[in-house]
Amino acid sequence: MAWVNFHSHTSYCDGIAQPEAYVLQAIELNMPAYGFSGHAPMPYSTNWAIKQDQLTSYIDEIQRLKEVYTSQIDIYCAVEADYIPQITGPHLFTNYPFDYIIGAIHFVGYFADGKPFSVAGKALDFDKGLKEIYGNDIKSLVKAYFSLNCELMLEDTPTILAHADLIKNGFQDSGIQQEKWYQQALFDMIDVAAERDVIIEINTRGLYKQRTSELYPCEQALRYMKQKGVRMMLSADTHLLTELTSGFEYAVGVLQNNGINEITVFRKGQFVEIPFSSTGFDY
Repeated sequence: MAWVNFHSHTSYCDGIAQPEAYVLQAIELNMPAYGFSGHAPMPYSTNWAIKQDQLTSYIDEIQRLKEVYTSQIDIYCAVEADYIPQITGPHLFTNYPFDYIIGAIHFVGYFADGKPFSVAGKALDFDKGLKEIYGNDIKSLVKAYFSLNCELMLEDTPTILAHADLIKNGFQDSGIQQEKWYQQALFDMIDVAAERDVIIEINTRGLYKQRTSELYPCEQALRYMKQKGVRMMLSADTHLLTELTSGFEYAVGVLQNNGINEITVFRKGQFVEIPFSSTGFDY
């Protein structure tokens, strides 16, 4: 039994180190596989996404590492592509030699100056966007977020959906998640994932970074995903070299407590379902 992780960032985007450092750490941890998924280039300047003129270098470096360490670990190359309607999305990266593409919603509307509103930012930024764009109507913001996740999967289908209820960062202790309208929006998104056969990642980052008190997505989502037959992949959303498997032991306990006994992994060019235990996956 061993852990594997297919959602990881590097210094090509907003990670802390070059890709090889993560590979060496993964080998040190006896991980049989590791996947890189840098933030795909954006159509405007950012300090957190791969620059367009660095994308080929990123791909080439991961390919080099695949060859150098082929006898020690399986290495995979992907991107995490933001979806912004009519602006960017996974389809822009399907012609590159990626093993898979993770789709994500981070932006839900625009400020008056045209700046996109990120729901993954600081609390003050979240509150500013909620007030200025949505008139402090949290219900409208939440519905817009889940609707964009649905639109992403229907119109620009990724392989994997990232941190599917990231929006809760802004209100995790308010009881909103127990509201019927919230649960319906969450379940509608899961229905679309089932329809489009999109894998939903079980992302531990919010938990180990103490941004939430639970996994992305929440336990009620996990139970509904199991009911609908949606495949699940465990991800650490790694940025630091200390985060390659952060939160995994806790996460598999949550999965087991909700009757989930298999997880999806990428192995030798295909996604497969494998059993797991408290110490890792049967990779």
